[in-house]
Amino acid sequence: MPFYETIFEDGSNSVAFYDTDEIALRALKEHQRRAENGEHGRPVAPGENPSLVHRASRIRGVEVYDSHPGDRGEYEHEITLAEFDAAVKRARERGLAAAEGKGDVVKVNEAASALLEATDPLIPAEDQERFGTVFKAKADRRLKAADWKGASA
Repeated sequence: MPFYETIFEDGSNSVAFYDTDEIALRALKEHQRRAENGEHGRPVAPGENPSLVHRASRIRGVEVYDSHPGDRGEYEHEITLAEFDAAVKRARERGLAAAEGKGDVVKVNEAASALLEATDPLIPAEDQERFGTVFKAKADRRLKAADWKGASA
């Protein structure tokens, strides 16, 4: 049962679950149609102030995962030695910076949080690409843009 990470032109991302590609593409085409026509990203409820409902953003890409990309086991308990070494380096740098030049002092909470980030399923915000996935897990496949574009044509 696939999960679909939609990457939008405004740089935001959203993950949704659909039973099939066909159902996902119906939703994606409708969202793209709304974006192309400058409509709201969702229906405006009766009595709701329309100016408070965001406009739909065009779809930039869709990554498909067999399981939720935030639940992947490979980031729960095991990381590669290279990932560990990078996390230790970040922990040292962050811990030293937080200690504000107090010599050979490292703030343990800052260093520990850097190590914990290695098991986070999300790519650190400063390392995310503007139009890329927010997840470390590799997508199982990608939908073709031609399948959701041109919805208003």
